[in-house]
Amino acid sequence: MQKLWYWVIVDRIRSGWFEARTPDIPDVSVWGTTEQEVLTAATEIITSLVRSYAEIGEVPPRMQWPSDIDTGPHAAEFSRSLISVDVPSELAKFALH
Repeated sequence: MQKLWYWVIVDRIRSGWFEARTPDIPDVSVWGTTEQEVLTAATEIITSLVRSYAEIGEVPPRMQWPSDIDTGPHAAEFSRSLISVDVPSELAKFALH
């Protein structure tokens, strides 16, 4: 097994809510009332999605470089975290290139 790393960005929305998203998998977006709540939920979703890629033999998404991450105009970035997902080594090598 090998670790793949993904950024999770937590935004503080004007309404007071938090949104966690990952630029590496654009359809992942989680809303909640605390930073920890959305970070935990986003981590679970990303882990499940990346492992699903591995189970069906697809190449998992690549992590973007921090300088390539686009912050949305609607929110203020609150924090960034790197999470790791274990995948079979033969799939990880394709996602790292």
